[in-house]
Amino acid sequence: MYPCIYPQPVNLTGQRLFQLDSLSHLLEVENRIRDGAENLLHILERDAPEGKDELRERVESELEAAKLKITNITRKREELRDTLPG
Repeated sequence: MYPCIYPQPVNLTGQRLFQLDSLSHLLEVENRIRDGAENLLHILERDAPEGKDELRERVESELEAAKLKITNITRKREELRDTLPG
Protein backbone atom coordinates (compact mmCIF):
# COMPACT_ATOMS: atom_id res chain seq x y z
CA MET A 1 0.00 0.00 0.00
CA TYR A 2 1.08 3.53 -0.57
CA PRO A 3 1.29 5.90 2.38
CA CYS A 4 -1.89 7.77 3.21
CA ILE A 5 -1.73 11.51 3.68
CA TYR A 6 -5.43 11.76 4.54
CA PRO A 7 -7.10 10.35 7.65
CA GLN A 8 -9.04 7.18 7.01
CA PRO A 9 -12.85 7.48 7.13
CA VAL A 10 -14.64 6.31 10.25
CA ASN A 11 -17.74 4.60 8.80
CA LEU A 12 -17.64 1.22 7.07
CA THR A 13 -18.70 2.47 3.64
CA GLY A 14 -16.06 5.18 3.76
CA GLN A 15 -13.42 2.63 4.71
CA ARG A 16 -14.41 0.39 1.82
CA LEU A 17 -14.29 3.30 -0.60
CA PHE A 18 -10.85 4.20 0.74
CA GLN A 19 -9.69 0.59 0.28
CA LEU A 20 -11.14 0.57 -3.23
CA ASP A 21 -9.20 3.74 -4.05
CA SER A 22 -6.01 2.21 -2.64
CA LEU A 23 -6.48 -0.94 -4.71
CA SER A 24 -7.11 1.17 -7.81
CA HIS A 25 -3.80 2.93 -7.23
CA LEU A 26 -1.99 -0.39 -6.79
CA LEU A 27 -3.62 -1.69 -9.97
CA GLU A 28 -2.33 1.31 -11.92
CA VAL A 29 1.19 0.68 -10.63
CA GLU A 30 1.12 -3.01 -11.52
CA ASN A 31 -0.30 -2.25 -14.97
CA ARG A 32 2.63 0.11 -15.58
CA ILE A 33 5.08 -2.54 -14.43
CA ARG A 34 3.46 -5.10 -16.72
CA ASP A 35 3.50 -2.70 -19.68
CA GLY A 36 7.13 -1.79 -19.06
CA ALA A 37 8.18 -5.44 -18.81
CA GLU A 38 6.34 -6.28 -22.02
CA ASN A 39 7.99 -3.36 -23.82
CA LEU A 40 11.42 -4.36 -22.56
CA LEU A 41 10.88 -7.94 -23.72
CA HIS A 42 9.98 -6.68 -27.20
CA ILE A 43 13.13 -4.58 -27.28
CA LEU A 44 15.26 -7.50 -26.11
CA GLU A 45 13.77 -9.76 -28.77
CA ARG A 46 14.35 -7.20 -31.50
CA ASP A 47 17.73 -5.74 -30.56
CA ALA A 48 19.43 -8.41 -28.46
CA PRO A 49 18.38 -11.87 -29.61
CA GLU A 50 21.30 -13.55 -27.83
CA GLY A 51 23.44 -12.90 -24.79
CA LYS A 52 20.74 -11.30 -22.66
CA ASP A 53 19.23 -14.48 -21.25
CA GLU A 54 19.65 -13.50 -17.60
CA LEU A 55 18.03 -10.11 -18.16
CA ARG A 56 15.24 -11.68 -20.21
CA GLU A 57 14.54 -14.19 -17.42
CA ARG A 58 14.40 -11.42 -14.81
CA VAL A 59 12.03 -9.36 -16.96
CA GLU A 60 9.83 -12.40 -17.63
CA SER A 61 9.74 -13.11 -13.89
CA GLU A 62 8.70 -9.53 -13.13
CA LEU A 63 6.07 -9.71 -15.87
CA GLU A 64 4.56 -12.88 -14.40
CA ALA A 65 4.62 -11.39 -10.90
CA ALA A 66 2.86 -8.25 -12.13
CA LYS A 67 0.22 -10.30 -13.95
CA LEU A 68 -0.46 -12.30 -10.79
CA LYS A 69 -0.73 -9.14 -8.70
CA ILE A 70 -3.10 -7.61 -11.27
CA THR A 71 -5.31 -10.68 -11.07
CA ASN A 72 -5.34 -10.61 -7.27
CA ILE A 73 -5.96 -6.88 -7.01
CA THR A 74 -8.76 -7.06 -9.57
CA ARG A 75 -10.40 -9.91 -7.63
CA LYS A 76 -10.11 -7.95 -4.36
CA ARG A 77 -11.63 -4.87 -5.99
CA GLU A 78 -14.57 -6.88 -7.30
CA GLU A 79 -15.16 -8.45 -3.89
CA LEU A 80 -14.99 -5.05 -2.24
CA ARG A 81 -17.41 -3.52 -4.78
CA ASP A 82 -19.89 -6.28 -4.02
CA THR A 83 -19.99 -5.17 -0.38
CA LEU A 84 -20.80 -1.53 -1.19
CA PRO A 85 -24.41 -0.39 -0.92
CA GLY A 86 -26.33 0.56 -4.03
